[in-house]
Amino acid sequence: MIRTILALLTLTTLCLAGCKTEAPAAPVVDPCKDFFDIDNPTGDWMWARGTSSVPQPDVNYRVRFVKDGDTVEALYVHDLDRWQMTGTRRETDWLFTSDVLLPADEAEAFKTGNEDGEKRFSTHAYLSIDDQCHVDWTDGYTTFVAGAESERTDGLGRKRLAPVSESTVFSYAPCTEKLLAAEANNSQRAAQTMIDEGVVPLLTGDSGTLVAWTDAAADGDPSCTYTFDYYWDGQQKDLGRTTAQIKGDHRRWTHRIDLTFIGSHPVTFERYRTCGEGDRELIGTACGLIQIQ
Repeated sequence: MIRTILALLTLTTLCLAGCKTEAPAAPVVDPCKDFFDIDNPTGDWMWARGTSSVPQPDVNYRVRFVKDGDTVEALYVHDLDRWQMTGTRRETDWLFTSDVLLPADEAEAFKTGNEDGEKRFSTHAYLSIDDQCHVDWTDGYTTFVAGAESERTDGLGRKRLAPVSESTVFSYAPCTEKLLAAEANNSQRAAQTMIDEGVVPLLTGDSGTLVAWTDAAADGDPSCTYTFDYYWDGQQKDLGRTTAQIKGDHRRWTHRIDLTFIGSHPVTFERYRTCGEGDRELIGTACGLIQIQ
């Protein structure tokens, strides 16, 4: 017993003299997290085109990341197209996808179809970040031909993203109807004819009126207030909240502009409904390409 106690005392003395306790490992710090948290992508981003030290922003390619519970979505604007995409976290990146059903004539151009004759293709994009904190977005689409998949990448390839300034507000919401002008202002029937014929509105002179038509009954309670926000070349313009009017069975959303910017311009009305003291609710987005001469 005495020998055991002496041995323990000796071991304790030796450890006090020379034993060292291992320090806990330092936590791994992501140097890019303050710039972009790849595990929780959020915020508004756009393509920083070019390879120079001062890349030029291209607002025609922009993406908003939105997290709702455990789901991460990307609202992606690709030139005149808009996609609502759902993200899947992978080991080193994110895969965002959006399945799209196509009208038969459009689907025929892709030569797609499954066994049931359904015409569709899938847009997708890969989101990643490198060790220099470069955020990269590569988009493309997958066609489905007789049950076999064929993946294609957008011809512009990888896009390096830069954050959008907090003072700049762009439109990201997927389009739900056409925004038109010219003869479309006369009636909903004229507007539908332009949509069916694929006419790009042409405006001439000093001013013109932009218009979108929607089903008044589909908008809900007529006692609610219906307003829209206006976006020119993707960017919000401060015009207050313009109110839509009822015309027959349809609601007419209009805005008059000065024709001072010659060329093609994407224009957007984000349509909202406010009922009583409730929140302002986005109910649809009218998008159009306007040609000014």
